[in-house]
Amino acid sequence: MEDPLDGLDGAERLACRVAERVTGATARAWDKAGRQGVVDAFLDYPDGRLAAFEVTRAAMNQSAIQLDHLLGRIGHGWDLPGQWYWDVIVGDVRDLRRLEMCFRKIVLICEEAGVSKPELLVPAVGLDPDEDVDWLTLDSSSRLQGYPNLSALDGTRRRKAAVVPDGVGGMVDENLTGLNDALKSAFTASASLRRHVRKVADTPADEHHLFVILNITDLDFGVVDGIMYGNSPPTIPAWRPEGITHLWLAADFSKRVLLSSGKLWEQAFPYDNEMW
Repeated sequence: MEDPLDGLDGAERLACRVAERVTGATARAWDKAGRQGVVDAFLDYPDGRLAAFEVTRAAMNQSAIQLDHLLGRIGHGWDLPGQWYWDVIVGDVRDLRRLEMCFRKIVLICEEAGVSKPELLVPAVGLDPDEDVDWLTLDSSSRLQGYPNLSALDGTRRRKAAVVPDGVGGMVDENLTGLNDALKSAFTASASLRRHVRKVADTPADEHHLFVILNITDLDFGVVDGIMYGNSPPTIPAWRPEGITHLWLAADFSKRVLLSSGKLWEQAFPYDNEMW
C-alpha cells in the first residue's frame, strides 16, 4: 500500500502526523514527483475541506542548528583519554573540528599538571606554551572543564566526555507574554519565513497552515523555553502572519505544540513513541 507521505523528509512527516492527530484530517504529500514551488502537503478533512500545509524551520541561527546537527552525529560525546571526567563546551561550530583534534592532547596535559582547566596550565605550572592550548584559551569561544574527583571509569565502562553547545540563558517567560512580539520580529527579519508564508497563502485551499519548528536560539531564550516546557497555553491573543489561518509552533525536544487558529492560542501534546 502506498504511503501517502512518501517523498517527505522526517521532520515533514512528523509535522503531518501531528496535524492529523490534532485536526482529525488526513495528510498527503504534495511536494514530490518533481513539483516545484509547491506546499509540502495537503490536509484532507472528513467534511471535504482542504488545507495547504507547509513545514519549515525558523532557522534564525544557522550556526547553532549546524552545531546541533554535528554534535548529534557524535552522540554529544568523545572518548575520555585520561583518568578524569571532562565537559566540553563548544561555543562556535567553527571550533569543533580543531577542538576534536586537540582534545586528547590538552586533557592529558591538564591531568599530568593537575589542573582542571586549560587556562590554568601556564600560570599554575609554568609549562612551555602549546599552540593548541593557546588557541583554546585565547582564540576560541570553547572551553574544557575537568573533574579530578570523578573517574573516567564507571566500573569497567569508560565514560565519554559530554560535548555540548555553549548554554543560552535568561529569564524564562512562563506565561509567554512576549511570544507575539518575538514572532513578529522573527517573521520581519527572515526572508525565508516570509517566502513560506507567501507559498502557503497563495495555494488554493480552504485553510492555510504553516508549521514552524523552533531551535532554542531562534527566538528569545525565555520564549522558546516557555514553549518547550510550559503546561498552559498563552493567555494573550493569538497572532499569525497575514494569509495564514493556522500557525503551528513546535520547539525541538518539546512534548507540546502551540497552535494559533482562532482568537486565542491553543496547545496540544500529540507525541508518542510511535511517531518518532
